[in-house]
Amino acid sequence: MKNPIILFTFCTLIITTACQKEEESFTQISGQVYEFNNGAPVPFAKVRFEWWNPATFGETRHFVDSTTADAQGNYSLSGDVPNGEEYYVIADAPGYFITEETEVIRPNVKRGQKQTVNLDLIPYAWVRMNIRKTGIYNTLEINPPPGSNSVTGFVAWSDTILHTRVLGNRNIELIVFKNHSFGNYDIVKYPLQSIGHDTVDISIEF
Repeated sequence: MKNPIILFTFCTLIITTACQKEEESFTQISGQVYEFNNGAPVPFAKVRFEWWNPATFGETRHFVDSTTADAQGNYSLSGDVPNGEEYYVIADAPGYFITEETEVIRPNVKRGQKQTVNLDLIPYAWVRMNIRKTGIYNTLEINPPPGSNSVTGFVAWSDTILHTRVLGNRNIELIVFKNHSFGNYDIVKYPLQSIGHDTVDISIEF
């Protein structure tokens, strides 16, 4: 007859081990970092693996693992992560927007699996606005386009040249307010295709 104490201890150990495995699950991620809408690899990007607790204010982040991608943008990360959280792998490289700065970032890692997660980084690009005053309007106001390092936008009263950073390799729209007088204006939209790591010129009259 089996010893009931030994049997109880053995069962308890099995249950405890199973619970620990449920709480902590080994997760492996590999993939490539490449340039958005271009497909070129981003060499030596910094890549990090995190889990976030969405229930806390500001989404508390917890580091799991990090690495530097190779010359072809390939990376590999792994680590144990708890259950019931959100799991992210995020890339960063000079001359590129961090993944979480450009889009509404969503969990992109599945817990407890060996998986491939390719990451696209949007490059910096710039727009040079060549502005000419024709006398039809009093002032010109331009909303900050996506990726701009200006928070308030731009204002012109006369001929001028303005520069702004934008998201690269994307269709960008400049929203321009041409003011007749206070509270009286026309809205004009200027579409353009930005080029990663380069500057696009656009002419605007008011």
